[in-house]
Amino acid sequence: MSVKRVRQVNWKEFNKRSDELLKEFQKTLLPDHADEVIAIEVENGGYVLGKTPTETAQKFWEQFPDKLMFLVRVDGGPVVKYPFKVKR
Repeated sequence: MSVKRVRQVNWKEFNKRSDELLKEFQKTLLPDHADEVIAIEVENGGYVLGKTPTETAQKFWEQFPDKLMFLVRVDGGPVVKYPFKVKR
């Protein structure tokens, strides 16, 4: 039986790097790809584009197996919207 190691993630750094990479990619992808979904591989700066979150995630995992993904619309908007309110 093989055991996979779970690596520690500095989420503050991950979020910072994700935002930086998205801004850089937007310079060349906007406005033509604004409504597409981008999945960014934060460690090495690779990315894939797709029309839906599911399609984009599948492409990402084919190209970057076992990597963390930052998934967002190219224009920075959310990829999923929930039609209900959450009570806190």
